[in-house]
Order: sequence, then structure tokens, then C-alpha cells
Amino acid sequence: MSLNSKLIRTTAALSTGFLAFGALTACANQQETAESHDHSHATTANHDHKHSLHTHEMWVKAADQGAHTAIFGNLHSDLKDKDLVIEKVTTDVAEAAEIHEVVNGKMQPVAGGLTLGAGQELDLEPGGHHLMLLNLKQQLRAGDTVKFTLHLKGGEEIALEAVVRDYSGANEEYGHSGHGDHDSHDGHGDSESGHDH
Repeated sequence: MSLNSKLIRTTAALSTGFLAFGALTACANQQETAESHDHSHATTANHDHKHSLHTHEMWVKAADQGAHTAIFGNLHSDLKDKDLVIEKVTTDVAEAAEIHEVVNGKMQPVAGGLTLGAGQELDLEPGGHHLMLLNLKQQLRAGDTVKFTLHLKGGEEIALEAVVRDYSGANEEYGHSGHGDHDSHDGHGDSESGHDH
């Protein structure tokens, strides 16, 4: 066999190999694109099954075991055509949890639950509405995470988390609106605990 014939056969073999490699690469790219599309579609579908409410920047004031404290942050109703009512709040870190408001510097429970109009936002903040945690079962230090659940009218439950922060405010006193022995405690958390600096 001549040298030219060998070169021609070698070139043909290499060309065939490159074509086969290109076909395999194209097939793999198509499969990857299809899988990426399916994943994106699944994420979008999960987003459609959201809760009736979402939150921003939820936090809780640091406090000692046995003290009271509160959860603050932003609530936003995602309902478009009716009111959203938060009937109660529960958590494992306190003996009790209540929805509170501050009237004339005195804290008191919100009668009938907390109502947000369709699409309405509400800031839970010191001196205003907040989620009160009574008689903490454990110390809450800055950086800890508190898990709690909002119970909505109609049966929906929304599990949330709040980050513990050191904060020197939120020292409103309790009103005389059914707190019983809780009335003897002044403010959210123990002002002598060392967290209020």
C-alpha cells in the first residue's frame, strides 16, 4: 500500500471519529437542556402552592429563661379578595404565646385575632403589634433561632422562624386586660438580664 493511500485512510477514520463525537456531544447537551427545563418547571409549580401569608425580617428580643419577650417583623397577606385573620400563635420555647397590641403604652391581647386586609402588610414592632412569648422555657441568646407557628382562620398553619437579637427597647408595661399574674412583669424580657444593652 502506498504512503498516499495510508494517509487517505487515516484521514477518513479521524473524520468519522470527530463526527461520532460531535453527535454524542449534541445528544448530551439536548438531554441536559431537557433536564434543566423539567427542574425549572417543577420549581415554578411548587411556587404556586404558597401560603396565604409571607414574612420578612422576623426577629425576637433576647431574654432569660422565665422572662417574657416578643417576636417582631413584617407580615404580608397574599390573599387578593378577602381578609386574612391570624387567630393564634404557638411555640415550644414559651409556656404561652399571644398576639398583642400596645394601647397608651400598655400591652394587651388583640381581641378576635389579628386581621390583615386583602394584600395588606403589617409591621410587628416595639410599641405596636407583636407576638408575645410568655414565661420562656429556655434562655434566648443573640443568634439563636425561634420556631413558631401562625394559625389562620380556616385552619391553615404557617411554620416560621425568627432570629434572636439583643435589643434594649420594647419595655412597655402590661395593661390590666386578662394577663393575671403576668401583670407583675414589666416589658418584653428581663431588663436586668444583661441582654438589654
